[in-house]
Formats: sequence, C-alpha cells, structure tokens
Amino acid sequence: MMVDSSKENVISQQEKEEIILLIEGTIKQTEALLDKVEMQQKMIKSLEKQLDDYRDREEKFDTQYQEQAEEIIAQAKKDADYIVYDALVQAEKIELGAASIKRESLLFKESLKRILEREWKVLQELDYLQEKD
Repeated sequence: MMVDSSKENVISQQEKEEIILLIEGTIKQTEALLDKVEMQQKMIKSLEKQLDDYRDREEKFDTQYQEQAEEIIAQAKKDADYIVYDALVQAEKIELGAASIKRESLLFKESLKRILEREWKVLQELDYLQEKD
C-alpha cells in the first residue's frame, strides 16, 4: 500500500513540465502587466509634470494679465481725471463767456434804451414843432 500512495504523490515529468510552462506563462504575463503599469506610471508622472507646467504658466499669465489690467485701470483713471478737469475748465470758460455776453447784452439794452429815449424825445419835439406851425 505504501508503494501505491507514493506513486499517487509523485508528479510525472510531463506534469512538471506543464506546471513549469504554466508558471513561466504566468511570470511572462505578470512581467508584461508590470511593464504596462510602469509605462502608465511614467505617463502619469509626465502628465502630472505637464499639468504643473500648465498651472505655472496659468499663474504667470494670471499675474501678468492682472498687472496689465491694473495698469489699464490706472491709465483710465488718469484719463478720466483729465477729461473731468478739462470739462470743468471748459464749463468755467462757457460760464464766464455767458456772464460776459449777459453783461454786454444788458449794456447794449441800456444803450439802446437811451438812444431810443433820445430819439423819442427828438420825435416828440418834431411833433411839437409841427403842431406849432
């Protein structure tokens, strides 16, 4: 009986070769998977680096555009201040011109009124003299 049980536990050469082939196949598949994992890890690192580069560029652009925007706003404020100042100066000139025209208009009216009053007196004298005749 012992001989029979030892025969059962003994693996044949063909079975050993099949097991070895199976193990070698599994090893090759595992190595192939490990190679794929390694390639994917390299790709992930590369993509992470690209992402970091893009973030750095975006940050630089944001900073640059922020600075440009601030410069544009500062220049616009200066321009607006100048425009407002210029408008105030023009308004003051117009106001002074209007006051001058008003003053001249009053003087003209007074002069015209005096002239018309003198002419009226002359006409009245003429009428008076015509009535005497």
